[in-house]
Amino acid sequence: MKKTALFLLLITCFIACKNKENNSITDQSEKEEQVQKNNKAEEYLKEVSITHQTEEYNSHKAIRFQTVSTLDKPALRVSLSTNLNGFKIQTEDSKFLYFDGNKLYSSEKKLPEDLLNYMLSTVYYFSLPYHLENLTAEVLNHKSTDRLLNSEFSSLTLKLKENILQQTTEEIKVFSAPKTSFLTAVEFSQSSKNPPILVYQNYFSIGKIIIAKYWEFYDAAEEENPVLTEKITLSGVNFFTPQKDFFKIPENTYKINFSH
Repeated sequence: MKKTALFLLLITCFIACKNKENNSITDQSEKEEQVQKNNKAEEYLKEVSITHQTEEYNSHKAIRFQTVSTLDKPALRVSLSTNLNGFKIQTEDSKFLYFDGNKLYSSEKKLPEDLLNYMLSTVYYFSLPYHLENLTAEVLNHKSTDRLLNSEFSSLTLKLKENILQQTTEEIKVFSAPKTSFLTAVEFSQSSKNPPILVYQNYFSIGKIIIAKYWEFYDAAEEENPVLTEKITLSGVNFFTPQKDFFKIPENTYKINFSH
């Protein structure tokens, strides 16, 4: 009887050790797989950064440009510090939005919310190719081959950091050309079943730095026949060195209590 009990105890210990060993192997395998995914994601972000000459872009102090939309939205004049620590946006009817690195200010006592979102989105869309890593909190998924708008890309799903430019979505999926790493499209993960898709078109260069002339927005409810809902055209794009008080908030402005 004692021998039987001892034998059963040994068998139990052996099984327990095997389970522990198998769990350890599984955990190690999962860790290695996660490391490989992270490495691929970091490589993806680095390639996009190199393609878009992020280091060269950030060597400039500020950039300005104008936008015109095909929708009934005001044309904008944007002056933006390349490190996102300040910007000044003016509408065609002289409404202003300012950012001092911490707070938003407006020339209007009550700036319409849709206009405010449009202004912030403009800075966000323009800056994304050069600040993809800075605006990202976590990489959620990477695909070497993915399809969007009937074309093949590499893709990365990202969780965004909380900041003044963050859109209504907490996640975005970015698509880049497999061979060139041009940031081509962005899918915004919103509560709707068919989140909008932004496509950067007609890249041109200022020195080494590439900039998209057009932003096209698609309703991708029909994958085979996506519907173009808006097109924004950029013009007058140039880098400049702002004077010391260029981004200083003027007097007689109103602080905006803003949250998405």
